[in-house]
Amino acid sequence: MSGRKRKHPTKDDSVGTAKRQNVGKQKPKQKAKKSINTKGKQKGKQTATKNEDSDGCLVGIISGSFLSHIAKQCPQLKQLHLSYLGLTAHCIYTNQLCQAFQHFTSLIDLRLEHAYLSIDQLFCRSARKCRSLQRFCVVSKNGSLDPDAVTGLMSELPRLMVLQLFTDSTQTMCKKLMKALKDRFQSTRPALSVTIYPLFDQDTAYVMNKIPTKHLEELTIFSSKICQQPPGQCRVKAKTRDRSGKVTV
Repeated sequence: MSGRKRKHPTKDDSVGTAKRQNVGKQKPKQKAKKSINTKGKQKGKQTATKNEDSDGCLVGIISGSFLSHIAKQCPQLKQLHLSYLGLTAHCIYTNQLCQAFQHFTSLIDLRLEHAYLSIDQLFCRSARKCRSLQRFCVVSKNGSLDPDAVTGLMSELPRLMVLQLFTDSTQTMCKKLMKALKDRFQSTRPALSVTIYPLFDQDTAYVMNKIPTKHLEELTIFSSKICQQPPGQCRVKAKTRDRSGKVTV
């Protein structure tokens, strides 16, 4: 019978088979290298993002956490005006501002305009640390104030000459507090100017007209100095009534 003889594997055949097996095993290693490189790139991106967040100038703008940083980096800051910082319907930066007060060692003017701002014991106790404060103005829709806290603030700050509080407090309470502060501090502070009145009262504009022009323009209405009008032209229009009861502007 004729038949084909089986070939016995030689040394060359075994070497070729081993090479093919090794080549097949090397492919997963290449994939693993690619995955490692991808992870490295992702980590680099995450690190860069964190650095950008930490160095960004708007970090903490809503919560007010940047105020302490400004106070520490600007020890000679003399004027601070904050108007509707962060959320409109909620004043959430009050605690951060109270923590920053201790670093405002040279602050002279402080003006706050924000809804639901509460001038309470905590706020006034923290604001006492601004020993150089001379003018303080609050314009707050639906805001509130504590008469005892405000009185304590005035007694602890001997340089405070201008106090303006326009909140949602009652007219009776505002007039009573304003009279009490004038009677107590007017003799030792001849230049004292105290204006405490409800923000949306019909006589608020009339009361504002009694404020000295310098304080009215620079602090109360915070008017711009660009394209200034002649002195006395930016007074608040007040409604008055004559004896017949007719309202005139």
